[in-house]
Amino acid sequence: PDYTRLVRCLLRGGELDGVRLLSEAATSEITRNQIGDHPARMQRTAVAARSNDFIFMDGSQRFGFGVMIETQQHRGKREIGAYGWGGIVNTYFWVDPARDLASVLMLQLAPFASRPAVGVLDAFEVAVYKDFWEEKSE
Repeated sequence: PDYTRLVRCLLRGGELDGVRLLSEAATSEITRNQIGDHPARMQRTAVAARSNDFIFMDGSQRFGFGVMIETQQHRGKREIGAYGWGGIVNTYFWVDPARDLASVLMLQLAPFASRPAVGVLDAFEVAVYKDFWEEKSE
């Protein structure tokens, strides 16, 4: 529940349940591309026993402060400008302002970014966006 509240706060530009917790400027800086045109290539693991390479990255993403930002549309998934990140035991979140959507998936599974875990993340994301994409194709 706390993590869900955090992503709702980010989705609302720093406000949660009518209370401002982060300034709009701070939220904007967190979610703004902080690396310019530099490619955010797939991150390689430093400790193979705890994490695989970050196979959910394709090099088109950019980084804000603590979040990965989508810069290309991937059919059936989040919109350009959506941002999020993952935790060491395959906990993932993303915020998609264009769709007014925030999502959390917590697997509690090691190692990070394993193919099965990323497969669950992918299937979850496609299921979340299914109705949005069906609307677009009509």
